[in-house]
Order: sequence, then structure tokens, then C-alpha cells
Amino acid sequence: MKPANVSLSIICGALLVSVCGWFLAAQPAKILAISADSIGQELFALITTANLKSNLGFSLWRLLVGSVAGIAAGLIVGLFIGLLPSARTYLGFIVNPALRIPVIALAPLLFFLLADGTAYYIVVVFITLFFSLIHVIKESIYKVPINFIELAQVYQLKPKIYFRLIIWPAILPAVLTNIRVGITSAWVLLLAVELAFADVGVGAIARAAATTGDANTVILCVAVISLIATALHYIFFYIERNILRKRGSVK
Repeated sequence: MKPANVSLSIICGALLVSVCGWFLAAQPAKILAISADSIGQELFALITTANLKSNLGFSLWRLLVGSVAGIAAGLIVGLFIGLLPSARTYLGFIVNPALRIPVIALAPLLFFLLADGTAYYIVVVFITLFFSLIHVIKESIYKVPINFIELAQVYQLKPKIYFRLIIWPAILPAVLTNIRVGITSAWVLLLAVELAFADVGVGAIARAAATTGDANTVILCVAVISLIATALHYIFFYIERNILRKRGSVK
């Protein structure tokens, strides 16, 4: 079995054990009469009671908008800094220090500046992907072999052809990996700031449930967060593998 499949099986098995353990702990009187239907009914009742569907929609929408904007902006700025010396000079003194600051350290400052609006959560996701993409693109361009660049100069390749044949193949693997890791990290970070500040979202439900002592809803939120993080990781993992396989970068 492939390592990726082993990891997925372990994660799914752990989640299943957690859900079953929650059911056994929450319903001790029914231990001798457990069925899959009863577990499913309890979960469905919790999802309905906690209004999880609509709040999950808020969280996923924030993740989607922030990720699309962060990836697009990160690609553009990263290419500018990597390819244009003038952009490297003028933007480098802003971007380089920002790369060394953890996003979670900026969360309280962003909350103060954006006043807990929807934009706050989108910006947190945006920054997570934006700066990491700039870094990997810049570093990947710097690592392009000098003989490739000299060969392109000898043949006087046009900018579009130079980008397609030299630059894009050099940055693509790192960009795909960074997007996969970045989106999963952005999801976890988004839930962390929702847990601290949000009025709506999965994190807000978990905070409210923890405040009232509703262990069932807290565990349900943890299971949903874990499942989505795992799903995001493997969706982008297979997208990455398929793209690189078609380009001959992996077997």
C-alpha cells in the first residue's frame, strides 16, 4: 500500500474511533444496543441542532475567497520579484521582513485594524498563502540553472517562450506543493481565529459549545474540521500528482 493511502487510512480510522468513542461516552446506557443507524441519527441531530451546515458554509466561503485571492496575488508578485531586478529592489524590503513574521502573530493586529468584519478572516487566509507563495516562487527562480538561462539568451527566446520553457517548469512543483500545504494550514488558522473572534463559522460554534459545556458539539466540530483538513490535503495532493505526472515530473 502506498504511504499516502496508509496515512489516509490512519487518519480516517482515528476519526472513526473518535466518533464511536464519543457515542459510547455520551450514551452509556445504550452501550449494549449500539447500531450504525443510532450513531448516524445522533450525528444528524447534532448537525441540525448546532446549525453546522450554514456556519460551515461561512467558513468554507472565507477559505475559498482568501485562497483564490492569495494564490493569484502571490503568483503575480512572486514572479515580479523573481524576474525583475527593479521589483526585487523596491518590494524586497517589504516582503522579506514580512516573510519572517508568523501569520498567527499578525492576527490580533489585523483584528484591531479590520474590526472583526468578514474581511478579517479572508485577509488571514490571504496572507497565509500570499507570502509563502512569493517565497517559494522567488527561491525557485533563483535556483534555475545558469546554463538554461545562457541557452535561452543564445537562442534569443521571446519572453513568453522563455517563461513557458524555463521559468514555469522550474516553479511549478514548488507552487503546487505550497498551495496544498498552504490551504490546509490556512484552514486550520482560519478556524483558530474564528474560535477566538468570530460570531459565525465552525470556530464560533465550537467556542459557544465549549462555553456552555456542550461536549457533543465540540467533538463534532473537531471531527468536521479534521475531515475537511484531510480532504483538502488529499484533493490537492492528487491534483498536484496528476499535473506533475502529465508533465513527466513524477512517475
